[in-house]
Amino acid sequence: MTKNSPKRVVDSLIHINTRVCRAGMICEKHTSLTIGDFSVTTLPHSFKRIRLNLARSKEFPQGSTRHGYEFVAPLDDKGHIDEAQWRQHRDNCRVRRFWEGEDDQTGFLVHRPGGAEHGRWLFDYNPKRADDDESGYRFGAHAFRQGEYVSISGADGEMHTYQVASVQDAT
Repeated sequence: MTKNSPKRVVDSLIHINTRVCRAGMICEKHTSLTIGDFSVTTLPHSFKRIRLNLARSKEFPQGSTRHGYEFVAPLDDKGHIDEAQWRQHRDNCRVRRFWEGEDDQTGFLVHRPGGAEHGRWLFDYNPKRADDDESGYRFGAHAFRQGEYVSISGADGEMHTYQVASVQDAT
């Protein structure tokens, strides 16, 4: 193989990072792949991509698929957000807010102490500002299963109801 052969160039761009789990075995659930400047992380199977669509309201009598959220979070067997898994992978718990006529907002799923549930879940779009946070009403108690309803208090303080449109593997 020559110094600049295509295989050597590709091999130099690809790097696989693995994490050793129980009994010294490589854990496929915690493997990341780096290709050039891009990195892909394989998350544990409990991580789900959850889509919330705006439910029926006065403004949207049929609800809306053009207004809502998509976020990644670890769910337990009952469909509740798994705080322990979130703590281990919080940087991978991302959210995208989509609202027709506005630019998408991207941020993180964040857990803050306090409240009736001994903590509250919110979407944080800018860690340097608190006025852009959107708080999930009793997110810790809700099961994220298709067809269920959840409420989110927007940055403007107004509460909206959303229907869980889909829950899919994030990996």
